[in-house]
Amino acid sequence: LDVDQDLEGKHVILVDDIQIMANATKTQMEFFKLFDFLYLNNKQIVITSDCAADKLSDIMPRLTSRFQMGVSVDIRQPDLTQRVNILRRKLAESSPKHFSDEILYYIAENFIDNVRELEGALNRFLLYTEMYGDDTPDVQMAKEALEILIKSKKPTVNSNYENALSVIANTYAIT
Repeated sequence: LDVDQDLEGKHVILVDDIQIMANATKTQMEFFKLFDFLYLNNKQIVITSDCAADKLSDIMPRLTSRFQMGVSVDIRQPDLTQRVNILRRKLAESSPKHFSDEILYYIAENFIDNVRELEGALNRFLLYTEMYGDDTPDVQMAKEALEILIKSKKPTVNSNYENALSVIANTYAIT
């Protein structure tokens, strides 16, 4: 939990991954009391979850009903342009280096699942350029640096084939 103050001096509470409270009855009871106290005192409450409030399982209904009182926003996966902009911003924050748009687009096209993965790819490439002392990295260097990460993301066709054969053999009791 992070408690912060906004510009008008009102307190704000930020709760990330509320679904982690599932099955934690005592924690939910305490959070329920805190939520009501803050709500009744016109305080800002921001809650994140990996699903909508009505889909939270093993969370007290009286808590989820309160979550539904507020504004619900679905944050979607960033598109290619947004991923490139994220990379630009992260690069500017973490390094004096500058990479060409071609390199940034290569990274953004290959790491689409989440922002942490995208940042991890950028960090790996940054380290790779430092290790090999290249002041003018290119896309080929990015391919070399990120090859192992990209390969690990792609399922192997042979593995899927073997899994399908195994399921069929088990279903029909054949070898």
